[in-house]
Amino acid sequence: MERVAWVYLVIAVVTGMLLPLQPAINKQLRDHVGSPWLAALVSFSVGTVLLTIAVVAFVMMREGLPAAAEVRAAPWWAWLGGAIGAVFVTASIVLVPHLGVVLLVGAVLFGQLLSSIIIDHFGLVGMQPQRANFGRFAGIALLLAGVVLIQRSTLRAAPEPTNDTPAATASSSGADAAPRATHDAPTSAGSPRDVTGDS
Repeated sequence: MERVAWVYLVIAVVTGMLLPLQPAINKQLRDHVGSPWLAALVSFSVGTVLLTIAVVAFVMMREGLPAAAEVRAAPWWAWLGGAIGAVFVTASIVLVPHLGVVLLVGAVLFGQLLSSIIIDHFGLVGMQPQRANFGRFAGIALLLAGVVLIQRSTLRAAPEPTNDTPAATASSSGADAAPRATHDAPTSAGSPRDVTGDS
């Protein structure tokens, strides 16, 4: 492999190492803002601000904006990348508390590789066709085996009860029932005992 290809590969690996941080960070954001949708919106808003700064610094000041005819010539599916990103970020925020980071990333990687083979094989969305072969399918099968092993070895922690869960309702009901049980508890003489009555 050429040296420049190795540089790109290393950059891709480093970028991939950053991706597991995203659902973990966004999960903490969700815990504080109270909604996966709002957390995803905040996440994308921060990214939009940073990209706006980058566009001003590296595009508008150096290359200039593209011509309107070039923009109109883009195929319709070229505008869907942001929508796919929104789906991924929101789904990862919802799923990471249930799957954990390792299992979530493993499942996402399997889906990515499976989709990638289909895109390359048929040359979808403007990509150069690259025929699927045994080596590619074997690599995906090994990754799937890894995801299964991770899933089988992942300990499932009990979900934390919230105000609207049955566990919390049962707990609050039990707490309310406890004073009544004490109030109505029979004395040794067999009559109810008034805890606030005369001693």
